[in-house]
Amino acid sequence: MDTSGEHDNTVVPGLQHKYPQTGLLLVTERCGSYCRYCFRKRIVGKASDEIAPDFDQVAQYITRHPEMTNVLLSGGDPFVLSTELAPQNSDSSLSGFSA
Repeated sequence: MDTSGEHDNTVVPGLQHKYPQTGLLLVTERCGSYCRYCFRKRIVGKASDEIAPDFDQVAQYITRHPEMTNVLLSGGDPFVLSTELAPQNSDSSLSGFSA
């Protein structure tokens, strides 16, 4: 069930653009807990095609939408990602965006 309309607001795989200034980037389906209020219960702990597979495609979209000044990292919990993934992300076109 997608009660918050995430599917309708997905503009490229893994990136949602519901509000003009804010994007939501789904970077992992893993999480250290299972919150009762979680919007992404349907993907947490399961393989999902909703997770961003191509950061270059995401960066191209963000570049074409300068009104997007805020990108939230989510999915499950981005802090459970291995630090080995950090160089992959920083090598992509997203490296030009400040955190």
